[in-house]
Amino acid sequence: MSWFLIALIGYISFAIVFILDKVIVSDKLGKPIIYTFYSTIYMSAAMLALPFVGAGLFQGIDWLWAVLSGITFGF
Repeated sequence: MSWFLIALIGYISFAIVFILDKVIVSDKLGKPIIYTFYSTIYMSAAMLALPFVGAGLFQGIDWLWAVLSGITFGF
């Protein structure tokens, strides 16, 4: 039954991303930095949920890739 919950969370996430993308395309947000801000807020909520779902910490070079991808997201 956990697969159903995971699939449901995935579809809800896709719906939120679809709505955010639709707002971007419709020119309601004139600046890309605003989209980046709202996307980061959404991802921050997901990051705060990681300890509660039992995700392990990164090891070794995974930290480098995680930080690098986080830094380049805003550019």
